[in-house]
Amino acid sequence: ASTGGAAGLSADNVADLAQEIAGMTAYEDDAIVAGQTLLLQFDAINKANFGQASQTKVDLATRMKVDIPQAAKMLGRALEGEFGGLSRFGIIIDEATQKQIEGLMEIGKTAEAQGLILDAIAKKVGGAAAAEAGTMKGLIQGIKKDFNEFIESIGTSLAENPEVTEFLKTLRESLQGLAKSFEALPDDTQGRLAGITVGLLGLIAATPGLLALSFVLKP
Repeated sequence: ASTGGAAGLSADNVADLAQEIAGMTAYEDDAIVAGQTLLLQFDAINKANFGQASQTKVDLATRMKVDIPQAAKMLGRALEGEFGGLSRFGIIIDEATQKQIEGLMEIGKTAEAQGLILDAIAKKVGGAAAAEAGTMKGLIQGIKKDFNEFIESIGTSLAENPEVTEFLKTLRESLQGLAKSFEALPDDTQGRLAGITVGLLGLIAATPGLLALSFVLKP
């Protein structure tokens, strides 16, 4: 099926690209697809640059601390030559580059112009989403994302099992209590317990898989 956008990509192309980006960041592929759909509403978007634009929008969202749809709209306008939205967030494309972009657009070299725009933005925000995915905040978001995808993959038979629901409820309550206790500790004690915290996060990340295995093997 076609996306219907000027980029000339199929829905499968868009979904595959979203999954690739999701694998390198803490964003869910559904959120990335939503941003891509918005990008495709800008008629000037060129197929040759769509992959880079898809990655750039998540880097913009991360650096500017906005959601993906807002970043996609801002990027779409920038790719049509409107840079005001970017400048409000401190992302400035220098005057010489803007003149070069305008010249290319005037003679119909839209793909080249958009390539310059994306390269200029990438110098400011490139790699932001992947970098955040490696921080504590990003890793926690990644665990949440992976857990949601895991629940989707196992289907409703296990996800709606009352024993699973009760286990997850107890796990959540335990984690909430642990968080409150940890926050009440002095800073130096929190630092000494950092290694244990990392270990707990690893256990939490493994919990869904272990839980599924236990129910699969249950007589």
